[in-house]
Amino acid sequence: MTKQSINRASCLGFSLLELLVALSIVSVGLVGFAQLQQKTLAVEREQIHRLQAHLLLDEITTTLQTTAVPERYLSAQPDNTIVTDCIATACDADTFIQFQLTLWNCRSSNTLSNCSPLAITPPPFPRGQLAIQSATNRLTAQLKWQAINGQEHVLTRHLPRLPPN
Repeated sequence: MTKQSINRASCLGFSLLELLVALSIVSVGLVGFAQLQQKTLAVEREQIHRLQAHLLLDEITTTLQTTAVPERYLSAQPDNTIVTDCIATACDADTFIQFQLTLWNCRSSNTLSNCSPLAITPPPFPRGQLAIQSATNRLTAQLKWQAINGQEHVLTRHLPRLPPN
């Protein structure tokens, strides 16, 4: 055996080992990139829900501020069966308030099954709850929802004091 054939025999399989090491490094990098993408999508979804919550509460507070008698929203209960679509047809004040509360509840929760006639878009919050309350002559609109990671989010808006009766 010559010196050259000995060196060649000891190098056999070395490029295969280099290839395996390189593939393992690349695969670890790809797994890390996939996890980063998954985390980015979860954060993006959470930010979309937060933005939707702000928009919904802005709509609610604007409606309550511009309504002549906002206390009527406290006594009315959302109807879980949509009978009259007050967007397509004219409604009296009580029916409209009930319709609007139902619409807001449908937009804030994905647990209601009867919201399909309203064609709610964007999709509602996961396990969301909307509450309009009165305390010390002040209306408060609050939206709670639960993120995918289980963390509960709460967004609250306080309206100016109600005029005395």
